[in-house]
Amino acid sequence: IVKPEVKGGLDNLRKSLDKLELPKTIIHADLNKGNYLVKKSKIVAILDLETVEVNYRILDLAAVIHHRIVAEDCVNKKTVNLLLSGFEEVEKLTDLEKETLSLATQYSAACFSYWCLATQPYTENSLEDFYELQREIKASFEK
Repeated sequence: IVKPEVKGGLDNLRKSLDKLELPKTIIHADLNKGNYLVKKSKIVAILDLETVEVNYRILDLAAVIHHRIVAEDCVNKKTVNLLLSGFEEVEKLTDLEKETLSLATQYSAACFSYWCLATQPYTENSLEDFYELQREIKASFEK
């Protein structure tokens, strides 16, 4: 059972994104290191395509950032900027997308947290883990 405050937080983040006129495209929606194959420092395949959808294009970059924060627990503004630079080698982002990246990353993490809370047994720490991840994301864009 997912706590109403998590669903409410997710809904509020989505409403904030929806107010903006961000470009949409087909996205993977779950880009984490388990969903792509790398050979000689190049991504050679993307896996796990059941989450593909039309949505804001920055959400794929946001997912990569949020999964790096969870996996490495040391992502900072420098890492975010490196990921952003790599993304922009393929596709340039608008200024609004760049300004919205922190919000998009919070939304991506909230979606992941919601999925985890809905599919795994709830523990006393689940809600605090959700809030801690949101704090870590905000801090990653400030350091």
